Amino acid sequence: MIKILVNKKIIEYNELNNIVNKFKHIYVDLGTGNGKFIYDLAKNNPDKLYIGVEPTASNLYDYSKKVSKNKIENLIFIITSIENMGDELNGLADKVYINFPWGSLLEATVKDMPVLLNKISRLGKVDAEFIFIFAYNNIHEPVEIEKRQLPELSSNYLLSELKEIYKKANLSILSCTNLEPHEIKNFGTLWAKKLFLGKSRDVYRIISKKININT
Repeated sequence: MIKILVNKKIIEYNELNNIVNKFKHIYVDLGTGNGKFIYDLAKNNPDKLYIGVEPTASNLYDYSKKVSKNKIENLIFIITSIENMGDELNGLADKVYINFPWGSLLEATVKDMPVLLNKISRLGKVDAEFIFIFAYNNIHEPVEIEKRQLPELSSNYLLSELKEIYKKANLSILSCTNLEPHEIKNFGTLWAKKLFLGKSRDVYRIISKKININT
């Protein structure tokens, strides 16, 4: 069952439009985890609407309370997975974040998974920015790599084969960079801390733009 939390209050999907229509700019964070990343953005940018999508409601316990306590009116949490999301947010987002995904969300960002990647792409307006940050390697995640048949990460793969995969979903990769350790610490999410606790690894950030299907 999909739930939408606004200040710890559950609302119906048909009420979502009333909130969305109040804002000119909308940012979506898929797999938002404990919600800290999107909470900080919302708190510092009250003129923009932020939507955090997370399948595990218990992960949001602390930050959903903070939203209510601090009267953050421009942050919504949607409790669902990308697979189960409806089309209510399609074409609304100016920016879409995916930070340190795992499971099927990770697969959708690094390999040829057209159904899920197209679903992610449809969230954005034309020219919307998509920022995906991910990390895994054979030393720390051999079981997950084998289980999900994940490709070996490298700048060459991301800017060649993956670039062509993204094009099919109307996403044009603009840049691929490695994050520095101090940049990773800024996220402050539980999952980011778990991934990097006592581990050295390459972290890739891909920035893409939603392109017009006719271009």
